[in-house]
Amino acid sequence: MKITNLIAVIALLFVLGGAIRSQTVTNHDEPLLEVTLSINLTTNVVTIGSVNNLVAEIKNSSSNRVSVSDMWTTSLFLTNNSGQSYELPPLIRSDWDNMVSHRSADGIQPGGIYKWPLAFRVEKQIGGKDVVPGVYMLKAIHHFLTSDHKNRKLVSNPVEVQLKEPGKSP
Repeated sequence: MKITNLIAVIALLFVLGGAIRSQTVTNHDEPLLEVTLSINLTTNVVTIGSVNNLVAEIKNSSSNRVSVSDMWTTSLFLTNNSGQSYELPPLIRSDWDNMVSHRSADGIQPGGIYKWPLAFRVEKQIGGKDVVPGVYMLKAIHHFLTSDHKNRKLVSNPVEVQLKEPGKSP
């Protein structure tokens, strides 16, 4: 009987731990620790196979400094209305090679804003799955550290994009 109670308590701690960790994900409209991630595209029409650009921005409205990892740790996700999701790896752009490092030794100071460009390409197949033209939501996920060395995950605002095949109108 005591082992059963112990197993139940351990299971409850795992469930509660997962619930607490799941609260570290935020949308742009619901800031976590007053830190938000947002993305903006240069166009909402994306041609399959083409290189597309966006600007990501982290705003620190808290009273504490936060440390961000470099821009290559930002993940991009496309999701359609049926729930099919694709992870899009950021591309390294040669015309951005001479930009100032996107990681600051001082982090983002209270009230600071940190912006960086990202390029991405939607291939005809991603992860062995065919990408079908249509309406998708694009989101970014980025990790940062708080001043007390806790790793947090931000989820950006969703941006609606229209995927189209090359040479065809949306």
